[in-house]
Amino acid sequence: MSGINEPSRHVRFFQLSTPRNNNDDDDVECTQESVERRRRWKLQAIPLVIFFMLFLSVLVPFVTTNKTIEALRFVDRKNSSGTGYSPNMLVSLSGMSTDNYEMTVTAVLNKVPASVLNAQGSRITTPFRLQVGTSAVVVNENTSYVKAPLVSKVPLLTGSLAWYPFDTYLMKLDIQAVTGTAQFNGGNFSAIDNFEFVVLWPDDFSWTYTVRPTISADFPDATVAGGGTLSDPTTGYTALTVEITRDFNIYMALVFVGIWAVTIAIGYIGSRAVIWKTRAPDNPVIFVSALFAVPTFRNTTPGRPPYGCLFDVLCTYFSIAVIVTFLVLVAFAYMKKPNADKKKQRRRREDDDTIPVGTLDAGVTGEVAADVGDVAGDAGGDSSDATTADSA
Repeated sequence: MSGINEPSRHVRFFQLSTPRNNNDDDDVECTQESVERRRRWKLQAIPLVIFFMLFLSVLVPFVTTNKTIEALRFVDRKNSSGTGYSPNMLVSLSGMSTDNYEMTVTAVLNKVPASVLNAQGSRITTPFRLQVGTSAVVVNENTSYVKAPLVSKVPLLTGSLAWYPFDTYLMKLDIQAVTGTAQFNGGNFSAIDNFEFVVLWPDDFSWTYTVRPTISADFPDATVAGGGTLSDPTTGYTALTVEITRDFNIYMALVFVGIWAVTIAIGYIGSRAVIWKTRAPDNPVIFVSALFAVPTFRNTTPGRPPYGCLFDVLCTYFSIAVIVTFLVLVAFAYMKKPNADKKKQRRRREDDDTIPVGTLDAGVTGEVAADVGDVAGDAGGDSSDATTADSA
C-alpha cells in the first residue's frame, strides 16, 4: 500500500546530435537518381550509336559513289574513251538476262561516214554494210532513214548461274563496217575509212559491264563459229569481249546473314528442348513457320537465282535440313509431354494417403453430435424416472 502513493519514475531520452535537415536528404537522393538516370541513358544510347554508325557506313559510301551517276560509259574500237568527239555509230548494251542467256545490242548510225558521201556530203555515193552482233543492215542512197535502230540478240558464251552470287559471263560482240551490199555477192568490199563507233552500257545496281578487245584466251573452247576470231582492221572487223559480273549488293549479304540467323536460332531452341533438355518442348508450329519462311526470304535475293546455286549450298540447304530435323524431334517430344504429366498425376494420387480436411472435420462433428445426443437421452431418462418416483 505504501508503494501506491509513490510517484512513478519515467526515463526520458534526449537527442544530443544535431538534427539533420530534410533538404540535405532530398539533395542526396536527387543526386543519386540523376547519376543512375545518366548511367541508364548512356547504356541505352550505346545501341543507338552503333546503329547510327552502321547507317552512316552504308549511306556515306553510297552517296559518294553515286553522287554523280553516270548514265552511260563507252569505249571505241581504238580503245580510247571520252566524250570529246562525235562517233559515227552508237552501240548500246542492255537487257542482260540469265533466263534467256543473252543480251540485247542496239546500234544506231549517228553520222554517215564522210568517205561514202559525195564532196558536198548530200548523197551516199558508195553503199555500205553494217554488221552488229547477229544483225546487219545495208545503207545506200535509197535508204529512207539511216538512223533506224539495228537490234540484235547476242548469246552469252561462257558463265553459269550456278556460281551465284559470284557468277561471271563473257559475250562476243562482232562489229563490222565495210563497203558493198553483201558479203558473198562476188563484189569487192573494203573497210570504211575513219569509221568510229562507241559501245555504251548502263550503270546499274545489278551488273557491272567491262568491254575490251577480244584476245585468244577469252574463248579458247568456244563452240560458236567465230568465237575466237580476233579484230582485223583491214577488213573493218572489230571483235570485242563483254565481261558481265554481278555487282555486290548489301541486300544479298543481309539475306545470307538472315538465313543463317534463323538456322542458328532454330538449332538453339531445338537443342535446348530435345538434346540438352533444359526446357520444355515448344509448339512445333514455330519450326513449321521457319520452314516456310526461309525459302520465301531466299527468293527475295536480287536476280532471281535458281534453286541449287552456290548461294543455296552455302546457306539454304543447311538451314532447311536443320529446321526439318528439329521439327520432327520437337514434334515427338511435344506429343509425349501430356502423357508424362498424366502419369505423374496418377502416381501422386495413388501415393497420397492423406485424409481430406473437410472429410475429417465432418466425421469428428458427426461423432460429437452423436455423443451429445446419447448424453441428452440418458439425462431425459433419469429425469422421467425421478418424476415417477415423486408422484408415487
